[in-house]
Amino acid sequence: MESLLSTLSEEEADHTVRKGRALASADRTLDATLGEMTHAVLNALNAIAAAAELSKLVLARREPTEAAKSLARIEPECMRAARLLREGRALLTFPTCATAGEVDVAGLLRACAETFPDRVDVTADPDVPPILGDSAALRRLFMEILGNAFDFGAGRVQVTMEQDSEGFALWIGFHDDGPGVEVPAARAFEPFFSTRPDQHSGLGLALATRIASAHGGQVGLSDTDRGALFWVELPARAI
Repeated sequence: MESLLSTLSEEEADHTVRKGRALASADRTLDATLGEMTHAVLNALNAIAAAAELSKLVLARREPTEAAKSLARIEPECMRAARLLREGRALLTFPTCATAGEVDVAGLLRACAETFPDRVDVTADPDVPPILGDSAALRRLFMEILGNAFDFGAGRVQVTMEQDSEGFALWIGFHDDGPGVEVPAARAFEPFFSTRPDQHSGLGLALATRIASAHGGQVGLSDTDRGALFWVELPARAI
């Protein structure tokens, strides 16, 4: 290890160590995530079982209207269980950094913006060089953040990309005009946490976090006077 680090600059060595720690931390969370997913799916299945049992009871009392109300609760819980399993699998198995190649981050952001016509503005420093990373994974990261903004009430998102003065880190901000985030920043990135559990699995931002960590970066949420400001920080040097 010493012979390897001796061939690197101080900044490169520090980045290598930070990336290794981030990946190790991400791996340690997989078991916990699987447990949380199992718990969330079991909650949905319990709700289905309870609704079915209640339906049988009220039907026995010849109350079809009440039975219909109970049965109506089964379908959304089935959809929630399916969504949790589908997106939970993506969280656990998505290749967060399967291949490393040159990535034009500004171009990738503009391609993501085209998915939401006239709703995303991208401002990027033209002098920022490509970085090394997994283009498909980084696209998924950006799309998760943009999709989350629109799912929770944003009309537009301003994306800003800039490099730090020393050229070591790339900062990308996603500032939306939505209602903002009313929970602590750390809570927003927890797997299976959502303020709308009937509509969202709470896994999109967790996946974004895993992808950023696999690239030696991080994702965060900052206070702002209006809307929400999510940001991604990625190393500008080779991964």
